[in-house]
Amino acid sequence: MTSPSSPLSIEARRDVWWCHFDTPKSPVNIFTRPLAEAVLELTERARREGPRALIFATAKDRSFLNGAQLMMASAVQRPEDVLPLTALLRQAYQAVQDLPLLTVAAVHGTCYGCGVEFTLHCDRRIATDAGHTHFYMTELVDYLDTPAFGSTQLLPKLMTLSDSVDFLMWGRRLHAPDALSTGLVDRILPHHDLSSSLTELLSDPDFTTLTRPTPGTGAHTINELRTAIDHLPEPFRHLHDQCLTLLHRGHQSPTVSPDDRRAELDVCGHTLINPIASKARSVFFLRQLAQRATLRHAPPPQPIDLLVPPDLLHHNPHSFLARLATHGPPHLRLLTDPDHARPDALKIPLLPPTSPPSSSATLRQHSGFSAHTPGLTWHEPTPGHRHFSHLHRPHGGATAVIELAIHDPEPDPAAQHLFALLTDLDATVLLSRPHSAFATDSLLLAYLRPLLSFLTHGGSTADLHTTLLDFGFLLPPSEIATYLAPDTLPPNERPALEKLTSSLPTSEGEIQPFLIDQILLELIYSSAQLLKNKVLPHRSVADIAITDLIGFPIHHGTLGQFFTLQRARTILDRLQSSPHHTPEPVWAHAQRFLHEEVELYG
Repeated sequence: MTSPSSPLSIEARRDVWWCHFDTPKSPVNIFTRPLAEAVLELTERARREGPRALIFATAKDRSFLNGAQLMMASAVQRPEDVLPLTALLRQAYQAVQDLPLLTVAAVHGTCYGCGVEFTLHCDRRIATDAGHTHFYMTELVDYLDTPAFGSTQLLPKLMTLSDSVDFLMWGRRLHAPDALSTGLVDRILPHHDLSSSLTELLSDPDFTTLTRPTPGTGAHTINELRTAIDHLPEPFRHLHDQCLTLLHRGHQSPTVSPDDRRAELDVCGHTLINPIASKARSVFFLRQLAQRATLRHAPPPQPIDLLVPPDLLHHNPHSFLARLATHGPPHLRLLTDPDHARPDALKIPLLPPTSPPSSSATLRQHSGFSAHTPGLTWHEPTPGHRHFSHLHRPHGGATAVIELAIHDPEPDPAAQHLFALLTDLDATVLLSRPHSAFATDSLLLAYLRPLLSFLTHGGSTADLHTTLLDFGFLLPPSEIATYLAPDTLPPNERPALEKLTSSLPTSEGEIQPFLIDQILLELIYSSAQLLKNKVLPHRSVADIAITDLIGFPIHHGTLGQFFTLQRARTILDRLQSSPHHTPEPVWAHAQRFLHEEVELYG
């Protein structure tokens, strides 16, 4: 009998056991030690009683299985610590793989990091067609370490080497269709009828006896992939080169040997103690703080009907909005006819774009989609790419940065529910109270203004790109500039904006340290003003917005962590004797930062 507080419940349906993950008191499933112990007990029982198949599913609506590695990462003090710390979880994963019966991972909701690695130890993987079902490897992109539970060896046996690199190293998010086309999953099933669809699939011999061809290298050779790594900033090169070496090893070997596993664990142990990994993990925890500071009491899920003009829904069939219409979460519907709205649903109209921010609540997003309530206004800018998009991977999963501007003292139910919904869809959501402009526009301008000034005063695009890449800004400024409406800038800066968006460097330039100094000063000034005027509620919110909006390099931590008093002094001293065009208010603020305004941002 399964305990009510157990993280794994088991339901026998004839000769098929349905095993549901359900981490107690958590909105997501996490592969904890109790879950590992429950999986080991399950596999021992299955060996004794001999069911035909085990189906691993979720009792939660939003999460199949998320990570475990982050919890143990901070405990690693030496590379060899990773062996005992991961031993129980590795034993559970291996026990599933070694079962002499069919095991199926039925993925509904988010499947991240170690959760993906768990599915790799199952015989089959299916994904539901729900819009929030997707796979994402967090380790390199979010935490700057390498995996510990077999993905570097198992992924290249399912996917091409190129697809493995895109997924594991460059942070590509795989929704169900992409997961199917790359070979990560074997079937897509309807989320509203998962049980009967999967039961029927288990009687299909093409599914139960599936054999896979050996994947090739894909679009890029190993030499081309190594060349791409050579163009990364120095802190990332060794990390990514080690990961590529492991993936290539997994691609070449038909099986996974103990030596292969040990090589992966050895690399993982060394990357976990790297200082840049510690900085990256701090960004994750600050992200949790930012969400709590923005909305302290997330509302329970409620049916939501978004009322959408037909032209907004159909003008771009590949947009996020169109995907929501066909594969959105169960409690969300997009309607073009308000008469079809559900009586119990929260009704939120989406209106044609207007000049922001004028209505009582306005939603604005950068890098993929955006929107405004009483009506929300929805925009579809050029989709952005994630980090490393300079490697010409247009399918890289972008993090949507969405600003919900509230003009009332407290957010109304529509804003609260929208915040919760969009956060569940893995967007970075800001609740702001702007006076005349969006907070995200202010931060974009703070980043772009020094770049435009540099170009206006004769600087080269080659020097600009080399300087940004050396610091770790991996999101191309030409892309970030497209998020900003041209009329946001004064006329004299628009030619430089056009130059920034239309020209790419043809050669490597020289590093201009003062350019980074100016960017940091502008960003810290803009953040402080947004906090001082209560446009944003907390420093962590500004920091996460900057991280996701412009790609502030996580190996430095966040802007607030990086911009210490000592660094402020160094920057001011350096700019005193360097060419710069920092506006007087920004310069004056930087000097005051050292004296009277430390408590405002610090």
